[in-house]
Amino acid sequence: MGKGAIFDLDGKLLDFEGISHQALKTVIASAGGEFTKSHHSSILGTPAPFWSRKLIADLNLEGMTPEQLVEEYHFEVEKLFPSM
Repeated sequence: MGKGAIFDLDGKLLDFEGISHQALKTVIASAGGEFTKSHHSSILGTPAPFWSRKLIADLNLEGMTPEQLVEEYHFEVEKLFPSM
């Protein structure tokens, strides 16, 4: 039987949660909403199809589709990677 190791770097060596929050805050602000740490806490660990629909409903982001929110989020995250 082979041996392996699992490395969980998020929060230990890398802070992805911080740039994730900033990226969502930027995208949601551009759509006229206000994203808070409470909103972020409510979606941590959930898949994109779930959190995108939840945020759109909770923040009344009319005119934005879940797919658009996820796409814009990924764009913003990529811009923030160098600061991580």
